[in-house]
Amino acid sequence: DRSRGLGDVYKRQENSSILNLWKVVKNRAQGYSISVTTFFRRTCFDGYDLTGLQTSLDEIYNNIADHSESNGNAFSYISYEEEKHMIHVAACDFGVGIPFTLKRAGYNYENDAEAIRQSLEVGVSAKSQTHNKGFGLDNVTSNLSEGGMLRMVSNSGVVFCTNAKNNVKQYLIDYNFQGTLVFFDICIDCLLYTSPSPRDRSVSR
Repeated sequence: DRSRGLGDVYKRQENSSILNLWKVVKNRAQGYSISVTTFFRRTCFDGYDLTGLQTSLDEIYNNIADHSESNGNAFSYISYEEEKHMIHVAACDFGVGIPFTLKRAGYNYENDAEAIRQSLEVGVSAKSQTHNKGFGLDNVTSNLSEGGMLRMVSNSGVVFCTNAKNNVKQYLIDYNFQGTLVFFDICIDCLLYTSPSPRDRSVSR
Protein backbone atom coordinates (compact mmCIF):
# COMPACT_ATOMS: atom_id res chain seq x y z
CA ASP A 1 0.00 0.00 0.00
CA ARG A 2 1.76 3.14 -1.25
CA SER A 3 -0.28 5.37 1.05
CA ARG A 4 1.36 3.84 4.12
CA GLY A 5 4.64 5.25 5.42
CA LEU A 6 7.69 3.29 6.43
CA GLY A 7 6.67 3.61 10.06
CA ASP A 8 3.28 2.03 9.41
CA VAL A 9 4.87 -0.89 7.60
CA TYR A 10 7.73 -1.67 9.94
CA LYS A 11 6.95 -0.50 13.47
CA ARG A 12 4.65 -2.05 16.02
CA GLN A 13 1.78 0.39 16.39
CA GLU A 14 1.78 0.35 20.20
CA ASN A 15 5.49 1.21 20.38
CA SER A 16 7.24 3.20 17.65
CA SER A 17 10.69 2.13 18.87
CA ILE A 18 10.04 -1.60 18.29
CA LEU A 19 9.90 -2.93 14.73
CA ASN A 20 7.79 -5.86 13.67
CA LEU A 21 9.30 -9.33 13.70
CA TRP A 22 10.61 -9.97 10.17
CA LYS A 23 11.07 -13.32 8.48
CA VAL A 24 14.42 -13.23 6.70
CA VAL A 25 13.82 -13.72 2.99
CA LYS A 26 16.88 -14.33 0.81
CA ASN A 27 16.06 -12.03 -2.11
CA ARG A 28 14.79 -9.23 0.16
CA ALA A 29 17.60 -9.05 2.73
CA GLN A 30 19.38 -5.99 1.35
CA GLY A 31 16.11 -4.19 0.67
CA TYR A 32 15.04 -4.72 4.26
CA SER A 33 18.36 -3.34 5.56
CA ILE A 34 17.85 -0.22 3.48
CA SER A 35 14.25 0.15 4.67
CA VAL A 36 15.18 -0.20 8.35
CA THR A 37 17.97 2.35 8.02
CA THR A 38 15.68 4.76 6.19
CA PHE A 39 13.00 4.35 8.86
CA PHE A 40 15.41 5.17 11.69
CA ARG A 41 16.92 8.09 9.77
CA ARG A 42 13.51 9.63 9.16
CA THR A 43 12.01 9.04 12.58
CA CYS A 44 14.83 9.18 15.13
CA PHE A 45 18.26 9.98 13.71
CA ASP A 46 17.93 12.73 11.13
CA GLY A 47 21.42 13.85 10.18
CA TYR A 48 23.29 10.81 11.52
CA ASP A 49 25.44 8.57 9.35
CA LEU A 50 23.77 5.15 9.64
CA THR A 51 26.04 3.45 7.10
CA GLY A 52 27.53 1.22 9.82
CA LEU A 53 24.08 0.03 10.86
CA GLN A 54 23.06 -0.79 7.30
CA THR A 55 26.35 -2.58 6.57
CA SER A 56 25.98 -4.68 9.71
CA LEU A 57 22.41 -5.65 8.84
CA ASP A 58 23.49 -6.55 5.30
CA GLU A 59 26.21 -8.86 6.60
CA ILE A 60 24.01 -10.57 9.18
CA TYR A 61 21.13 -11.17 6.75
CA ASN A 62 23.42 -12.22 3.89
CA ASN A 63 25.07 -14.78 6.17
CA ILE A 64 21.67 -16.28 6.89
CA ALA A 65 20.78 -16.33 3.20
CA ASP A 66 24.13 -17.72 2.00
CA HIS A 67 25.26 -20.08 4.74
CA SER A 68 22.57 -21.10 7.21
CA GLU A 69 20.61 -23.68 5.16
CA SER A 70 17.64 -22.79 7.33
CA ASN A 71 15.10 -23.11 4.49
CA GLY A 72 13.43 -19.84 5.39
CA ASN A 73 13.22 -20.63 9.10
CA ALA A 74 14.96 -17.41 10.17
CA PHE A 75 13.75 -14.22 11.83
CA SER A 76 14.95 -10.76 12.84
CA TYR A 77 13.81 -8.38 15.58
CA ILE A 78 14.97 -4.77 15.95
CA SER A 79 14.28 -2.18 18.64
CA TYR A 80 15.57 1.19 19.80
CA GLU A 81 16.20 1.88 23.49
CA GLU A 82 15.88 5.66 23.72
CA GLU A 83 17.13 5.93 27.31
CA LYS A 84 20.48 4.34 26.38
CA HIS A 85 20.51 5.61 22.77
CA MET A 86 21.03 2.03 21.66
CA ILE A 87 19.70 0.09 18.66
CA HIS A 88 19.30 -3.64 19.41
CA VAL A 89 19.29 -6.17 16.57
CA ALA A 90 18.53 -9.86 16.98
CA ALA A 91 18.64 -12.38 14.14
CA CYS A 92 18.10 -16.09 14.51
CA ASP A 93 18.16 -18.93 12.01
CA PHE A 94 17.45 -22.59 12.64
CA GLY A 95 19.96 -23.98 10.19
CA VAL A 96 23.19 -25.96 10.50
CA GLY A 97 25.25 -23.47 12.51
CA ILE A 98 28.54 -21.65 11.91
CA PRO A 99 30.85 -24.31 13.44
CA PHE A 100 29.27 -27.10 11.38
CA THR A 101 29.53 -25.00 8.21
CA LEU A 102 33.20 -24.17 8.75
CA LYS A 103 34.17 -27.74 9.64
CA ARG A 104 32.47 -28.97 6.49
CA ALA A 105 34.49 -26.41 4.51
CA GLY A 106 37.69 -28.00 5.80
CA TYR A 107 38.58 -25.87 8.81
CA ASN A 108 39.73 -27.54 12.01
CA TYR A 109 38.92 -26.02 15.39
CA GLU A 110 39.36 -27.16 18.95
CA ASN A 111 35.70 -26.50 19.71
CA ASP A 112 32.59 -24.68 18.48
CA ALA A 113 33.36 -21.48 20.39
CA GLU A 114 36.74 -21.22 18.66
CA ALA A 115 35.04 -21.71 15.28
CA ILE A 116 32.63 -18.84 15.96
CA ARG A 117 35.49 -16.61 17.05
CA GLN A 118 37.42 -17.36 13.88
CA SER A 119 34.38 -16.51 11.76
CA LEU A 120 34.95 -12.89 12.86
CA GLU A 121 38.26 -12.80 11.01
CA VAL A 122 38.69 -11.40 7.50
CA GLY A 123 38.57 -14.03 4.76
CA VAL A 124 37.25 -16.96 6.80
CA SER A 125 34.70 -18.40 4.38
CA ALA A 126 32.23 -21.26 4.37
CA LYS A 127 32.86 -21.57 0.61
CA SER A 128 29.15 -22.29 0.21
CA GLN A 129 28.71 -19.68 -2.51
CA THR A 130 31.09 -18.88 -5.38
CA HIS A 131 30.95 -15.14 -4.57
CA ASN A 132 31.82 -15.60 -0.88
CA LYS A 133 35.05 -14.02 0.37
CA GLY A 134 34.16 -14.64 4.00
CA PHE A 135 31.38 -14.36 6.54
CA GLY A 136 31.78 -10.58 6.60
CA LEU A 137 31.33 -10.51 10.37
CA ASP A 138 34.55 -8.49 10.65
CA ASN A 139 32.50 -5.64 9.14
CA VAL A 140 30.01 -5.99 11.99
CA THR A 141 32.69 -5.95 14.70
CA SER A 142 34.38 -2.92 13.12
CA ASN A 143 31.16 -0.98 13.71
CA LEU A 144 31.21 -1.70 17.43
CA SER A 145 32.02 1.28 19.62
CA GLU A 146 31.72 2.20 23.27
CA GLY A 147 28.64 0.48 24.66
CA GLY A 148 28.16 -1.73 21.59
CA MET A 149 28.32 -5.51 21.68
CA LEU A 150 28.08 -8.52 19.39
CA ARG A 151 26.88 -11.80 20.92
CA MET A 152 26.67 -15.04 18.97
CA VAL A 153 25.39 -18.49 19.87
CA SER A 154 25.82 -21.37 17.43
CA ASN A 155 25.90 -25.12 18.00
CA SER A 156 27.65 -25.47 21.39
CA GLY A 157 29.63 -22.22 21.32
CA VAL A 158 29.06 -18.66 22.53
CA VAL A 159 31.12 -15.56 21.69
CA PHE A 160 30.91 -12.03 23.14
CA CYS A 161 32.67 -9.19 21.34
CA THR A 162 32.97 -5.54 22.40
CA ASN A 163 35.09 -2.58 21.24
CA ALA A 164 35.69 -3.97 17.74
CA LYS A 165 37.73 -7.17 18.16
CA ASN A 166 39.85 -5.92 21.04
CA ASN A 167 37.74 -7.69 23.65
CA VAL A 168 36.46 -11.13 22.66
CA LYS A 169 35.33 -13.81 25.09
CA GLN A 170 34.24 -17.32 24.18
CA TYR A 171 32.43 -20.04 26.07
CA LEU A 172 31.05 -23.52 25.59
CA ILE A 173 27.49 -24.48 26.52
CA ASP A 174 26.24 -27.90 27.50
CA TYR A 175 23.74 -28.30 24.69
CA ASN A 176 23.65 -27.95 20.90
CA PHE A 177 21.81 -24.95 19.51
CA GLN A 178 20.79 -26.00 16.01
CA GLY A 179 21.38 -22.79 14.10
CA THR A 180 22.82 -19.36 14.89
CA LEU A 181 21.55 -16.58 17.14
CA VAL A 182 23.10 -13.12 16.77
CA PHE A 183 22.59 -10.12 19.03
CA PHE A 184 24.08 -6.82 17.90
CA ASP A 185 23.93 -3.51 19.78
CA ILE A 186 25.05 -0.20 18.29
CA CYS A 187 25.22 3.07 20.26
CA ILE A 188 23.86 6.08 18.38
CA ASP A 189 25.98 8.52 20.40
CA CYS A 190 29.09 7.16 18.68
CA LEU A 191 27.77 7.67 15.15
CA LEU A 192 28.93 10.57 13.04
CA TYR A 193 26.48 13.48 12.90
CA THR A 194 26.50 15.25 9.56
CA SER A 195 23.42 17.36 8.89
CA PRO A 196 19.71 16.78 8.24
CA SER A 197 18.90 16.18 4.59
CA PRO A 198 16.39 18.54 2.93
CA ARG A 199 14.12 15.57 2.25
CA ASP A 200 14.24 14.40 5.87
CA ARG A 201 13.51 17.90 7.15
CA SER A 202 10.31 17.84 5.16
CA VAL A 203 9.14 14.59 6.77
CA SER A 204 6.76 15.08 9.66
CA ARG A 205 7.70 13.20 12.79
